[in-house]
Amino acid sequence: MDRSRPGQGGDATRLRAGAVKQANRPSRIWLVGLSGSGKSTVARELAALLDWRVLDSDQEIRNLAGMDIPEIFDVLGEDHFREMERSIAARAAEACRVVVATGGGQMANGCLAEVMLGSGAVVYLRARPRTCASRLATQLGTEGRPMLGGEGSLTKKLDSLLKRRRPIYESAHHSLDVDGTEPRRLAMNIREMLDADPA
Repeated sequence: MDRSRPGQGGDATRLRAGAVKQANRPSRIWLVGLSGSGKSTVARELAALLDWRVLDSDQEIRNLAGMDIPEIFDVLGEDHFREMERSIAARAAEACRVVVATGGGQMANGCLAEVMLGSGAVVYLRARPRTCASRLATQLGTEGRPMLGGEGSLTKKLDSLLKRRRPIYESAHHSLDVDGTEPRRLAMNIREMLDADPA
């Protein structure tokens, strides 16, 4: 005789379905996009939802170098910065259950793009340059973003960067429009997207 209580079978089915979804998820999720698209914030929200670890590439570089990114560019040079970026990406590609917030230019490096695309799910956070510029302007300005320093409109600089980087960003496994959506909701959307179609 089946002594299970009403609803118990449904609970078991849901638990099994959840376990299958978790098993099918990639071990690494890489968030890519322009500076100001919200990669770091969404990465934290997504990692909390999944109970995973978050790795912020730019923050890791700052920790390793013991200086801010503009100082790294000024003192050590861009080549050294890119080498550190490659080292962190290689380490992330070996980790499990990690959400990686990449630097804005990381995906534009062909070798790093291959590493990311081959080691997990790459999600492009698609934001308008104007949105990114507005977010950056309300943070610490552009001093922490060497590629955006100098004269000229921040929106124009971001627009120019996007034109160059769009093809490589769009090679991501998934893309998500972020304008007007809260980070928590974006994280939930990414989780649902990956459960439905793992990379």
